[in-house]
Amino acid sequence: MILAGYHHVINRGVNRCNIFNSDVDKDMFLQILNKSATLNKVIIHDYCLMDNNYHLPITDKELEYIKTKEKQKIVKVNNSIKISQSKQFEEHFYNISTKQDRNIAIMNAHLDGYSQASIASYLNLSKSLISKVVKSGDSFTGV
Repeated sequence: MILAGYHHVINRGVNRCNIFNSDVDKDMFLQILNKSATLNKVIIHDYCLMDNNYHLPITDKELEYIKTKEKQKIVKVNNSIKISQSKQFEEHFYNISTKQDRNIAIMNAHLDGYSQASIASYLNLSKSLISKVVKSGDSFTGV
């Protein structure tokens, strides 16, 4: 029989402040912990709840499972941020009918922090043209 290694997980209140103010808080935490453990197939081997911290031992296998789940959450969040940013980026170029409109949109996108390369790629224009518009700072030049 091979014994798995255990890891001591601890969470303490900031400046050791209480995270549980009553037995009701502790009961609620245990209900959430139980539900989460059941959903994620993690065994709660033991626990210790104190007013300002809690302790949970978990095995190597459970730690790897939790890390994998956290990475999946991070990727999902990052992807939703990218989608949101992409929609915001596209809004700059929604209604362009003239060079002047295009230059204003380029300047606004640049001022909002988008790189010249990403603007050039999105508009299928040369980086040098985007650079000229940005350097001129004058969207009425007709570049």
